[in-house]
Amino acid sequence: MAQLMKVFHLVLRSQTLFFSLLLGAVCAVIQPSAWAIDIQSPRSASMGNSGRAGPLLNDAVFLNPAYTSFSPAYGVAFNWTQFNGAGGVGRNYTVSLQDGRNEFFQAGVAFSQMENGRWVHLGASKAIIDRASVGLSGKLFFPADGSEFIRQGTFSAVGLPLDGVQVALVIDNLFEYPNSVNYGLYREFVLGIRWNLLGIVSFYYDPQMIPTLASGTPFGFSTGGEINLGGGLFFRAGVFSNTFVPYNRLLGRGMGLGLGWMGPKLSLDFGFQHVYDFLNGTADIYSQNFGMTIFF
Repeated sequence: MAQLMKVFHLVLRSQTLFFSLLLGAVCAVIQPSAWAIDIQSPRSASMGNSGRAGPLLNDAVFLNPAYTSFSPAYGVAFNWTQFNGAGGVGRNYTVSLQDGRNEFFQAGVAFSQMENGRWVHLGASKAIIDRASVGLSGKLFFPADGSEFIRQGTFSAVGLPLDGVQVALVIDNLFEYPNSVNYGLYREFVLGIRWNLLGIVSFYYDPQMIPTLASGTPFGFSTGGEINLGGGLFFRAGVFSNTFVPYNRLLGRGMGLGLGWMGPKLSLDFGFQHVYDFLNGTADIYSQNFGMTIFF
């Protein structure tokens, strides 16, 4: 209880956190429109697709390749997603490998089988100073309809300007090829922010911008948080508004909830997500997300 009271007083004293959360509330009111990540992990799904400034283990392959330099471990991960409702029905699977211990550069690779096609991600990162790193990733998307495969890339950087604060910049879909735009893969700028309060509570806020979006406002956001319940157990929650839902390629608004457990060499994660409104008029699609990572 004493620790929770410290967190409460720290939040009240943090003007930066107050104004950032206020900005998030304003974004929700004006109904922003933006795209988001290609692949959901259970953790990111439960936190409203947020977490660019602090991916967990192999999540860095999809969210922020630069963060691999801050995950000094070998990891093998499996993610599974099942979704159903008015917006579609299906299952997705992802297998990923990550090497964060190489002294020259850190890297990860992933293969994902989606209902709308297959993804291959390959990323690498390098620390430039003690508290900052940069990363690059390449990705291939093979549409299920047999059309031409899509080549894309991502640049990212992450830094720790203050203890308990992490900031990331991600430029996704660097090349706006015509076939990329046809699948909604616009060039996207994402600023990821994470506040860690006494190792108990973490807040994430990911504002996004797509300058060349064909219609609607180019601004959007995802936001969420997680609470360390002790014993390696975490509770997570988040919301998003008019952001890209990876498993059916539609813009929607919704929320997520989830739990995670991290042991000495094993991480287990479960996330539930409800998309209650889509831009095309359909609504109420639910997803269940399970993930397991072995790391050492």
